[in-house]
Amino acid sequence: MKTTLKYLLIFSLVSLIGFNSCDDNGDNDITDDMPSDQAKTEIGNASQDIWDNFMTMMDAEAMSAFMFLMELDPEFDKTIPVFSNMVTPKNLITFATNHQKHKAVNVSYNAKELDFDWGIYEYDFTTNSFVKVGDHDLLIIYFPADQAAFDSGDNNGVFSLTDFDYEEFNFSDEYGSWDEDIPTVVKANMKIDNNEVLNLNYSGSFQLAPEGDHVIPQSLSASLTMSPFSMNMSFSGSNRDYSASVSFKQNSDLIAGADISVRLTNNLWDDEPEKISGYIQLTPLKFDGYVNVYAFENAIDEDPPNFTVMNQNFNVDLIQVDLNAKLGHIEFKSFVDDYGEYAEPVIVYNDGQWELLDDAFADLIKNIDELIGDFEDMFD
Repeated sequence: MKTTLKYLLIFSLVSLIGFNSCDDNGDNDITDDMPSDQAKTEIGNASQDIWDNFMTMMDAEAMSAFMFLMELDPEFDKTIPVFSNMVTPKNLITFATNHQKHKAVNVSYNAKELDFDWGIYEYDFTTNSFVKVGDHDLLIIYFPADQAAFDSGDNNGVFSLTDFDYEEFNFSDEYGSWDEDIPTVVKANMKIDNNEVLNLNYSGSFQLAPEGDHVIPQSLSASLTMSPFSMNMSFSGSNRDYSASVSFKQNSDLIAGADISVRLTNNLWDDEPEKISGYIQLTPLKFDGYVNVYAFENAIDEDPPNFTVMNQNFNVDLIQVDLNAKLGHIEFKSFVDDYGEYAEPVIVYNDGQWELLDDAFADLIKNIDELIGDFEDMFD
């Protein structure tokens, strides 16, 4: 399952952007006669387009200001409530597949974060640290938004947490019981030189899991505007069926999106999902299909892995949406090293040739991994 989720997550922007229902481009009349050499060229071109979109987003005024804020005072940024991390697509997919790993509902994580000393903070250019200058029910941070403002000693940026609410849950396990607060409402904005450059709205509802030691999300929604980008997400469901959707747009152009349905086993959250279906799009590429996750994982855990059963339960096509063309499909092949037999995902092109997924997207994977690593390091 680790291999499956690795590639589902890598190819979904899923680590930096948020969710909303997004329009499916439709797969009607998709052509599938593209030879492997042309398909490889299209993947290379698409990989560059995807990375360019990443970099364009990172250059947005709000994003660069936020990154600058996080670098100003290493001690301070460790204690700022990391609600921005709750609404990334990677985390929403984690909700749908293994919610116990998600920071938004990780009780030990939130126990630490909710002890933060709310108030008004300003960056002190003498001590090079944030100083609390006033009381406030929530949080206001004045800071230099870029190097020029820093050099001139100007706190021209202000980050404001305007609404924050939580629900208290009583947890218990074999060692005892305890109370924890789980965030249910987060609203925030950022202004630079009195102009709003970011606006965030998040809401979530949860219920206590039967085991009593964690919560299960019932619904999530979030929207983030960061001109010229807009990000939205939704997550909902009950019992065995859940759905998650995401869109990330630059003005009216869809840069990335996903629409995913999850069917749990009868054991609900105790097992891997019975099935994940839908699509993940990083324009101009889309991964579309389904994975019978529980059956797939059982097959991959066999010794040796049962590749026939694995591929019977993994049906994902790679589509170039601008050309409305199928570039190939994903399946798993057997490889052997000193430790034994193992599975790796490959792209099987429409003329029968195949290539390791790692090799086809090597440069993009490297760049995204580095970018995600730098971003997530701020919240560890």
